[in-house]
Amino acid sequence: MTKKDRRKETPLKMKPEVYILCGNVGTGKTTYRNELIETLSPNKYVIINNDNILLSFNGIYPINYREFHANLLKAMRELLYKEWSYEANRCYICNEKPPFLIIDNMNHYSSLREELIKKIRALCNDSVKITIVNFGKGDEISLKRRIEDSRDLSEERWVEVFNKVQKEWQEPNEKEGYDFIINMKNKMKKK
Repeated sequence: MTKKDRRKETPLKMKPEVYILCGNVGTGKTTYRNELIETLSPNKYVIINNDNILLSFNGIYPINYREFHANLLKAMRELLYKEWSYEANRCYICNEKPPFLIIDNMNHYSSLREELIKKIRALCNDSVKITIVNFGKGDEISLKRRIEDSRDLSEERWVEVFNKVQKEWQEPNEKEGYDFIINMKNKMKKK
């Protein structure tokens, strides 16, 4: 019996919790993530941040996300295996509470969220609690907030990214396979 086979037969003693934050730029995802981390402390957590993944590809946000989809999933899958899965398995062996996983990114395509959830469930043999935190497609206030807080992209580029995501935004739906949803649309206002 291989190590992989043993893992399939042994359910996790405690269900890991996963939070997938989705919404346009400036809608409050990272602010919420930081507040969530404060409430989770001193528990362990792993953060996968879409900004870091996107910026690692040629240092720019791609404008055609559909073509970029496969590369993004591949990068996220590698992070899931390398960072979160490793820590979750270590906690399982030590009989500790598994780390929370927080995925802080736009996740604006339903198909991307669904694929991500399938990968996470497969990693955990379906013994996982997945919560979507939906910030929605954004508005003028969220765009202004992103531009004011930005140090990495020009205002023109942020407007382009914002408009693209707003145009292609797909609301979370039950077919994606999450367990819970928290709707935060219009709840994160300008500081």
